[in-house]
Amino acid sequence: MVLGGEESVEVAFALGERLATKDEKHLVILLDEFQELDRLGGPPLIKKLRALFQQQKHTTYLFLGSQAGLMHTIFSDQRQAFYRFAVMLNLPEIPEATWRSYLTEKFAGLHIPESVTGN
Repeated sequence: MVLGGEESVEVAFALGERLATKDEKHLVILLDEFQELDRLGGPPLIKKLRALFQQQKHTTYLFLGSQAGLMHTIFSDQRQAFYRFAVMLNLPEIPEATWRSYLTEKFAGLHIPESVTGN
């Protein structure tokens, strides 16, 4: 069975909800560089995703994007499909030393030697 682009999107995003419902769990899906949807599929894709997401009861979406202006437009412009769909938060930058400490601890917990991680 070969699916077209729109069908593939529906199947992909329905899968998370189906699994969460089946397992009686709540699922969080993180979408990075969300503002790229405009370039990838434009308004039809964005409208399709909004329709899919708002029907889901067991799945929560986190939207990340490096282009703050576009992200603001997507969620704050009343002409946009995702208008008021999300709460916008500006996250502070994480210092490099904090990342390094966190990753070193995680790799050590997995018994991955420092020579592999480059430290």
